Amino acid sequence: MLRDGLKESRNLIAIKLIMDPLVTPQQVVEYAHRMGISTPLNPVPSLAIGSSEVTMWDMVPAFSVFPNGGIRKEPFYITKIADRNGNIKFEKNRTNQEEVLSPQTAYIMTSMLQTVVDHGTGVGARLRGFSRPAGGKTGTSNNNTDNWFIGFIPQMTCGVWIGYDDKTKIGGGRGEVGATTALPIWADFMIAATQGMPVKDFPMPPGIYTATICIDSGKLARADCPHQATDVFTEATLPKEECTFNHKANRPTTETQDRFRLESKPKKGRF
Repeated sequence: MLRDGLKESRNLIAIKLIMDPLVTPQQVVEYAHRMGISTPLNPVPSLAIGSSEVTMWDMVPAFSVFPNGGIRKEPFYITKIADRNGNIKFEKNRTNQEEVLSPQTAYIMTSMLQTVVDHGTGVGARLRGFSRPAGGKTGTSNNNTDNWFIGFIPQMTCGVWIGYDDKTKIGGGRGEVGATTALPIWADFMIAATQGMPVKDFPMPPGIYTATICIDSGKLARADCPHQATDVFTEATLPKEECTFNHKANRPTTETQDRFRLESKPKKGRF
């Protein structure tokens, strides 16, 4: 499932997705630019795992599209300047904004990125005491030269990058990853930055449906389906038919199950 692949940072899932005829690298580039990525992106399959460099200035607003319900807002440095008496000396006008994703797509992406924080490579934020509804993603470049974590709550998005300008490997011979360097900084900052801020959840837009599906068939699960998952869908992607899969006849052998577990085991050091 895409949710599990994103949760565990499995590169192969991302590569298979970008190579799907309905997705394609060129379409990924087009969506990235719509969401605010201004740097050049090569439309190749390896784009799915970060083969083109981007900046923090681009990445944080792009991630903000998800909790903003598909709305992209132009970033700027200063919103307001006031003197010690509260008199406003300068105030930034309302920033330009544009809908670049449907609210439904943005919500599903937000939900998937919440799973990363709650159960995946971003769970370190929970272990450090950050308990608000949040989504985000860890990132580590080749040879551990760049460590990332970009995460958000309904009211705020924050990005952390760790690295050297000369591409020195972070952590020496062992190498460090985004989950062990950037994520702890993000969590500590967010705990402090949200003091006194009301706790909010991500609002669900109209047109989102919840259903329990059979993982083996991808259709609505029957009571006897052994592998089930509950997820969110749009009207276009919501399964309409009940599973007809013969689970007993297609039950994998013990040898097949053992091989699947071995091949599915997450590789260490890639976040």
